[in-house]
Amino acid sequence: PKIAAALVGAGDRENFERLLVPCAYYPDAAYAMCGLAAKLYPEQAGDVAEVVMGTTAS
Repeated sequence: PKIAAALVGAGDRENFERLLVPCAYYPDAAYAMCGLAAKLYPEQAGDVAEVVMGTTAS
């Protein structure tokens, strides 16, 4: 997630996305990536939060 955070800071969506699958195997990393994804894709932050919290919009 440290490298991913640097990629978010640089606005590098392509390389950030390359780290998503490897991080999915580690729960702590996966949750960290969700927070970073919300920063990189603010227009989808609500959807990310719903998935993390296990809720869906009605």
